[in-house]
Amino acid sequence: MTTAIIECSAFIFVGDPHVTTRKPGRRKDVDFGSTVIGKMEQIVDIANEHDAQIVYLGDMFDRCHEEDESLKVRLMRLWRRAKYVPVGIDGNHDKGSTILSDRDSLAVLRESERINLTTAAGPIGRFRIGGVTLGLGGSPHGQEIPSDVAGVFEDVDGVIWITHEDLAFDGAYPGAQDLREIKGVQLVVNGHMHLTKPIRQVGETMWFNPGNITRMAVDAADHVPAVWKFDPVNGIERIELAYVKDIFDMTGRLVASVSPGEMPLAELPQTEAESAFVELLRAENTSEIEKTLDGSALLEEMIERFESEKTPADVRHLLLSLHRQAMETAA
Repeated sequence: MTTAIIECSAFIFVGDPHVTTRKPGRRKDVDFGSTVIGKMEQIVDIANEHDAQIVYLGDMFDRCHEEDESLKVRLMRLWRRAKYVPVGIDGNHDKGSTILSDRDSLAVLRESERINLTTAAGPIGRFRIGGVTLGLGGSPHGQEIPSDVAGVFEDVDGVIWITHEDLAFDGAYPGAQDLREIKGVQLVVNGHMHLTKPIRQVGETMWFNPGNITRMAVDAADHVPAVWKFDPVNGIERIELAYVKDIFDMTGRLVASVSPGEMPLAELPQTEAESAFVELLRAENTSEIEKTLDGSALLEEMIERFESEKTPADVRHLLLSLHRQAMETAA
């Protein structure tokens, strides 16, 4: 936790950069790594212009071990320009196990001291914004979101918490955490879910999911990459990033939503799910669709078959979960 109170004018919340050189399927970038770094450079400029503290919501990297060392150097170099050392939490893509380890690329950035990362649920720091002292805390992916923050901070006027989970913004479904009141927390800002969600108020706690800054799949084609400025006087304000609107090659098949948190979850017998998944893998081997390193071609094939065979929603999501696990293992 940052012990000294940092005086600034606002927070800039940043959703899921997914820094990588590995271009997602259907994107037309010549150099995807530079595309993402370019957005990160914009964010530093925006934060400096607004005298704001940058807050990352997890998934800095697209895979826990990024082989291109130049991307890490470029991140550290651009953060050197930031007026305030960025803060944040780790996401599921940032780590190869349940907690961040020295084997993970994000640990390199943490040790550089160019970013203040919280890897255990708890306080991040205190910030003086517009005459109001705010406590900022967070729960990295897979760690408990508190129900009460009494005693976590001293001498603050309010508390903001950041998270990285599947949350039930669009209604409850199995596997998603319900939105609930957190005693002492006025605002929760969530990463992980890549599309912007409407703000939800539950008791004294307002929940917000801004969406990510890097469109990774075609269901996010209409998503506007943006950061979100917050201060106690003006509330939440979107600041759009410069981006290429038509970045996806839409020839051929179009697919349903595949971004995190966009499909219902369910439990099925593992043997049945694995059998179906293996069958889809075999189908992919004989498919004419182009294979991609991130598995997006197979993902499109799967969803096309879901539609043609009227696969139930619960089966769909379990198979998609297996696909995601396979891609994370391959990375």
